[in-house]
Amino acid sequence: MKKVQVLLSTYNGEAYIKEQLDSILAQDYPNISILIRDDGSKDNTSIILDEYCNRYANITFYKGSNIGCWQSFMDLVQNSDASASYFAFCDQDDVWKPGKISAAIKILEGMNQTVPLLYCSRYEAVGINLEKIKVTIHNINFRPSYGNAIIQNICTGCTAVINRIAVEISKEKTPNFMVQHDWWYYLIASCFGEVYYDENSYILYRQHGSNEVGARTTRIEQFKYRLKTYRKRRGNIYKQLLEFKRLYSLNADRKELLDLVLQTRNSFKSRVKMIMNKNIYRQRLSDDLIYKFIILIGDA
Repeated sequence: MKKVQVLLSTYNGEAYIKEQLDSILAQDYPNISILIRDDGSKDNTSIILDEYCNRYANITFYKGSNIGCWQSFMDLVQNSDASASYFAFCDQDDVWKPGKISAAIKILEGMNQTVPLLYCSRYEAVGINLEKIKVTIHNINFRPSYGNAIIQNICTGCTAVINRIAVEISKEKTPNFMVQHDWWYYLIASCFGEVYYDENSYILYRQHGSNEVGARTTRIEQFKYRLKTYRKRRGNIYKQLLEFKRLYSLNADRKELLDLVLQTRNSFKSRVKMIMNKNIYRQRLSDDLIYKFIILIGDA
C-alpha cells in the first residue's frame, strides 16, 4: 500500500482544527501520515497540535514564522517525506469524507506514473456548523489543460493530491512568487504531465469570513464582482507566468501560449490573437467573455 502524506498549514486555526484532523484520521486509506506547519499562530492552535502529535505517531508538527499561505505550503513540500508516493494538501477548517484519499489514489494509480500528476475534485460547500448552504459549484465545462491553467485555476487546494514527481519538479527550483500553491501545481501538471478533475465531492468545504462564496446572488452582482476580481488579479497572473517561464524550460507550443498571454500587456495585436485562440480559455463562457473583454481593452 503506497504511502500518502497530508500537508497541512495552520494559522490561528483553533476553532476547527480538531474536526479537520479527526476527519483525516478517519480516512479508510490505511497508510497516511500528516505533516503540519504552523504559520505563526497566536491562538491555541500549537497546543492542540502538540496534543495530537503526542497521541498519534503518524502526525508530525513544526512551527514557523508567519510567511503566508503559499509560502507555508511550499515549505511543507520542501520538508515532505521522501518515502511517500502521494501528497494531499489540506486546509485547517474543513471535514474530509472517509473515502477522500482512497478515491484520489485509485484515480492516480491508473494514470501515467512517469510524469507529474494532479488530482483535484469538486467540493460540498457548508456553513460554519457544517450545515448545507445554497451555493452553485459549477462543473468544469472543458477538459483541464495548460491553456486553461495559464489564465484560470480549477484546482481547490484542499481537494488536491499530487504524485512524487510533481513534488520533485517543484523542489528543484524555488519560485519567488505564485498566486497560490494549488494553481502552481495545476500549471506544472498540465504543462509537463496529467490532470484529473473528479466531478464527485469528498470534502465539506467550510465557508466563513474571507473564503465565503455565493453571497452575490443576482447576475448583475456576480458580473460586477467577477469584473472587479479579474481586473485586480490580472497583474498577479502575469507575475506567476513570468516566474513559471523563468524557472522551467517549455516546449515550443507551451512557450508560445504563455508568451501570447504575456504580450497582451503591450500589444493590441497580441490581445486580438489571444482572445481568438481557442486553446486559451476559462471554464465558464461568461467568465471567458469577461476576462477576454478586459484583455482586449487593455484594462490592467
